[in-house]
Amino acid sequence: MSLESHCQNEKRSAAVRNRRWQLNLDNYLSAEHRDNIAGGCPIAASASEIARHGSSLSSSFTAGFLQMVDAVESVLTPSRKKEKSIVAP
Repeated sequence: MSLESHCQNEKRSAAVRNRRWQLNLDNYLSAEHRDNIAGGCPIAASASEIARHGSSLSSSFTAGFLQMVDAVESVLTPSRKKEKSIVAP
């Protein structure tokens, strides 16, 4: 495989990964997911309980959450990042 072919394959793979992230994120941020208490976000469901435990658990929870935020932000385009940062009423 030539270097050019390899680079093209890498670009296609990155585009597919980004599209998958975007589709999953769109679902995660949808009103249907938000309103689904039983199948919704475990982070939102756990946040108040995490606050009742010691700082060690809270620090671990925060570190994991920030890693997830970084992963999501890494695939958002600037226009989508701005769009998704608007808080629903």
